This record gives sequence, structure tokens and C-alpha cells, in this order.
Amino acid sequence: MASRGAIPDREVKRLYAVSGNLCAFTGCEQRLCEPGDSGEPGVVTGEMAHIVAASRQGPRGRGVLTDDERNSAENLILLCERHHKIVDRRPRTYTVDVLTEMKRRHEAPFLAAPTEATAAPVVSETLLSSLLVVSELPQQIRSAPYVAASPKEVAATVRWDADEGPVAFITRERRLFAFHDLRSASGPFARSVDRGAVELLTARDLCSTSDGQRWYVELLNRTLSWHLRSLGMRFDQGHNRYYFTLREDGSSPRMDYRSKTGRAMSRDVVREAVRRDGTSRGFWWHEAVALRFLPLRGRGCVLSVRPEYHLTNDGREPLDGPLVGRRVTRRKSRIYNGQYIDGIQFWREVITAGRPRRVLRVGGQRLVIENELLGCDITWPGVPNDVLALAAGPVPDDLLSLLDAEDFASDLDDDFDDDWDDDEG
Repeated sequence: MASRGAIPDREVKRLYAVSGNLCAFTGCEQRLCEPGDSGEPGVVTGEMAHIVAASRQGPRGRGVLTDDERNSAENLILLCERHHKIVDRRPRTYTVDVLTEMKRRHEAPFLAAPTEATAAPVVSETLLSSLLVVSELPQQIRSAPYVAASPKEVAATVRWDADEGPVAFITRERRLFAFHDLRSASGPFARSVDRGAVELLTARDLCSTSDGQRWYVELLNRTLSWHLRSLGMRFDQGHNRYYFTLREDGSSPRMDYRSKTGRAMSRDVVREAVRRDGTSRGFWWHEAVALRFLPLRGRGCVLSVRPEYHLTNDGREPLDGPLVGRRVTRRKSRIYNGQYIDGIQFWREVITAGRPRRVLRVGGQRLVIENELLGCDITWPGVPNDVLALAAGPVPDDLLSLLDAEDFASDLDDDFDDDWDDDEG
């Protein structure tokens, strides 16, 4: 609580006069002077908080003000006890600019003439999500009975060839589902299924049921997982996140990317945790990300991107589970908006390699993830002096990316045989 002895009475009276007996914290309707019962005097519960702190060591104390200016009504905000504690304990959230604007909006109705209407200023901005746009999805799914004795044994029959791109499949109800042509004698699933009992499904038909939609999204996730493994990433199944690991020579991979303001940057994605004196803390930090496709009602899918961390003992072997949770949670609790946006931008660049889009060819079809975050235009009061920015617009196409985007039509005609026409008709 601000020290009343240091604040002139005239400033106290001015502050209470323009506060309307209400806490100035946005959305709080707590009265600050409660009437007494049965002749008892009323109780003042309001607390005066300095916007720029009374001392330079206090929260928000670095403002350049004289002692008189610090104890003036213009530098004071009237709050209830709960919100006074909140703003003082979170000085990075409730900055001088934020509290000044909060005070202005709260006091405006009490300062205005009775006949005047005070309209809160609004700004128009683009609200960005952590969802990457998916512009193209595989539309053909093949299903056939698998020939292995159990689902666990199916993988042993698949021909894995990195040159052919992602090989993704799932097994459900004694059948294998994939984006590849399961009839092909030279395909990756030639030894996995009964090629004479292949069924063709469209994405729309499969997603017409809740189970089918989950299966389709799982196929998309497994296709992306193949791509991430090709980048040297591993999957932490216990925490559902992908992470980088050390190279064979013990060095950290270094990723080049554009920052949120468009600057060329590079980052080591595996780092040993060290103390201030340079000694090891016995574990390693790994850049990690939780990725999953999310279906949109009638609008295809988007890719959700959530920056995370992974911990290991030596850069490769996972750290004990309980220790991971506590340390990662503690670190994430110190991440503010700017750092979180940095993380989203970093992973956006990694997934697309800084190109306009990432094109994954799977079974003669394409899964296309754009280097563009889903957003919408909003009108709202805004945050004073908000300087966070993100170079979130689509990455401009060049000749190679345009050719890559336009070659699908001819590929599709070659890959789908004419004998599917009757089934689709």
C-alpha cells in the first residue's frame, strides 16, 4: 500500500473524487468504502498504488519523476487490496503504460460533464493465431485387409524408402489405411495388404463419421512425423512433442530462420544447462514443439503449433519424467508474449524451411502447409505502446516455389488410374 503520510491530503482527495468508490482495475466492481452497520463508522478498503513506484527499488520504480510528481494524483491509482497485490507482483504485465491507460479509462466517466459521452478509443489490428494454414490435403485414402498376424507386425512388412517421401499408415478393424495406392506391386505396402481387396475412400466420405475423421487426421499427423524425422527430430511420446537431438559428433544442430521482424537469425537447438559459474547442471535443454492437425468444420484442416521444451541427461537420453515436468513448467512460466511469438515464428520457419510453403508428397498426392498463420481482423481497445510485431504475412513466391505449386495437376493425372473412375462415379 502506498504510504499516506508521504502523499498530500489534497492529492488523496482528488484521487478518491475521480474513482467513483470503485476499484480502477479493469472489470472489477469492488467498492472501496463500505458503509457501517448499526451506527458503526464505514470502512475504507481502497488502497492507493503508485504507477511509477514511490521508490526506485519498488515495482515500476525506474520512471524519471520528482518526489512531488510521484505522490501526485496523476501517478496514483485506487485499487482494492487483491488487485493492488496483483499489479505490484506482476510489474512486467502491469507496466506504467498499462496502468496509466487503465486509470484513464476508469476515471474518464467521473471527469466528464454529465451530458458528455466518453467513447473508449479503439484500434483495428490483425489477431494472429498459432495455427498454420493448410492449403491442400490428400483426397484419396486406400484401405485393404493387412496380411500380418497383428497390427504390431504390419510395420515389418512395409518397404521403407526415404527417396519416395513419407510412408504413413494406420491399422483399424483389421484393415490398413494409407494415402498410397495399395494395389501397386512395387509400392511400399505390396507385402502388407491383400492387393485384390483394396477399397478407395475419399477424404469427405471418411470424415463423414467421427471415427473416420480421427483416422484421417492421424494419417496427416503421421505424414508430418515422417517429415520431421527426416530433419533429425525425434518424438517424445510421453509428452506428445517433437524435439531435436545432438548430431553423431556431439554438436548441436543449428537452424537458420527469420525472426518475427524479418531478420536473418540462427539458433542452436540443443544446449547444455549450466550454472552461472559455467559448471554443468547435469541435463540438456532441447527445442521442442507440439504439432497436430486440427479439423475445421467444413473448411479442411489447420496445423496447431505450440512451442515446448524437452530435457535429456546427455543430449540424447530422456531425463526422468517428474524432473522434466517441474523444470519445463518453471521455464515456461517465465515466457512472456514476445518470447512465445518468437517460438511460434521459429517453428513456422523450421516446418517450411523458410519457404512459402512445405509440400509433402505422399502416395502421389500432396499435403501443403503454408508459411502463413491463420488470423482475423479485430477492433478492440488495444494495449498502449504495444510494440510486438510479427512478420506473419505469406512468404513471397519465387520461380521454384511457383513451379512446385503448379505441378500437381499433371502428377495427379498420371498417378490415379482410369479404373478408379467407375468407383468414383
